[in-house]
Amino acid sequence: MAEQPLTSESTWWRTRPETSAWLILVTFFLVFCVIVASAGLVGWGYYTGAMERVEGGLVRVHVPAGVTYRARDSTKNVTPDVQCTDNPAGVTDVCMPMNEGDHVQAVPDAGYGQVASIKLPDQAQVDIWAHPTGAGLTLQRYVVSRWSKQRQIVEFRQSAGYARYDIPPKERSQYADVTYSVIISKTNAVHLNLALGGSYSVNVPHTEQGRPATLAESGDELMMEVAVRTGSVDVQTADGIVTAHPGEKIQVSEAGVASAALPAQWELIRNGELADWPDGASSDTSGAWISGTIPQDNTATEQEQVGTFSIKHRCGPIVTNKCTTVTNVGQFSRLGGQTKSFAISIAQPLDLDVSEYPSLELHAWVRVAEQSIAKAGAQGTECPITVKLTFKQKRPDDVEQFRYFCIYIDETAADLPKDQKGSEFIYTPVHRGQWYPLKYELRNYDSLKDSYYLRSVVIYGNGHDYISEISNISLLARQQP
Repeated sequence: MAEQPLTSESTWWRTRPETSAWLILVTFFLVFCVIVASAGLVGWGYYTGAMERVEGGLVRVHVPAGVTYRARDSTKNVTPDVQCTDNPAGVTDVCMPMNEGDHVQAVPDAGYGQVASIKLPDQAQVDIWAHPTGAGLTLQRYVVSRWSKQRQIVEFRQSAGYARYDIPPKERSQYADVTYSVIISKTNAVHLNLALGGSYSVNVPHTEQGRPATLAESGDELMMEVAVRTGSVDVQTADGIVTAHPGEKIQVSEAGVASAALPAQWELIRNGELADWPDGASSDTSGAWISGTIPQDNTATEQEQVGTFSIKHRCGPIVTNKCTTVTNVGQFSRLGGQTKSFAISIAQPLDLDVSEYPSLELHAWVRVAEQSIAKAGAQGTECPITVKLTFKQKRPDDVEQFRYFCIYIDETAADLPKDQKGSEFIYTPVHRGQWYPLKYELRNYDSLKDSYYLRSVVIYGNGHDYISEISNISLLARQQP
């Protein structure tokens, strides 16, 4: 068969040599541009993304013992012992450098109030409390952009205890993008992102025997909580992000479930409703309260040391047209024409560091049905209801102090109770048989104004013959007045 001649259509792909050369040049130029652009992007990314550690942090220890320091590459805990160079007269703080990866730990016996403070070069400060469960804090990451003023990243890891984070505002930073975060060591699933210019409290409690840490709303076991004074915090868990603003707190359960934003306040008294108290039992089922006696007159015979505390279930102090809610009412009773004073009590240990609370409000509903010696109460010897607080000022070795709130009958008193101060006693007169809502701001009293530690609360009926009642007991703490 004769070979067919090639036509122009069958040779469309063939080009002149100079055209092929141009195509090759253009292709190589485009490849070159891609390589240069990629290299530029990689170089720019490296330039803007390269980070370096920041040195120059400092940890100040305010107590003589109980705080240790562990460097990043060490397994040894060291007790700082070099005094800070900028100590004012009379201050004996000791200092150590605090850099990325370093860890600070405090034992419960270190003391009350701030036992140590971490100060970073950007003026951020973290204060650490030790009582009652100890504390542990690591500066996990502190880096900035190597060749630019683009980023600063600060990350803490908190394993236990209570810490206060005061973060400087953005205006003080030389970096465009600054992030502060806290990771809770019990689980990596909880991250706290702290807004700049804010003040935050983060608490990672340890459950104590007989005193489990629980969520305010659900009663589930508490893993951690964060409260906001100023600024805002985003709490990130597996379920998403919840935000708290000034005057709010967020709690996270051991299951990793975050609460909604709640008011930043804490009830310091357990079972103030006097619930679950079996008839004739010496305590409620949780063991929060224990009933007993307080001899007030050593000459009282065994027969005269009589009186009872019992729980009555009836209409509460606030009653509308109908009694629709039954309330637990604690009643102190001593009758029989007694000739010597004697006290029946319920007591609750507190063991609380309250140094971060500028407001401590003691509330209760009280009623005195009977009192054989009217207008009595000198030095608390005839107070049908007495609330006694035991506390210390600043240090564990300080002497214990006491504050008494005495409620007694005075038919000449005004319709509303008015405090009358007298040494360690605050006297509140009431009318016979009427319910009164008590409210004492503890920080208003000199001895309690700056105290750091509350040991216990005891409530008792005291006197010759009396019937007195109390309900809805509360000690409400706030971080803002």
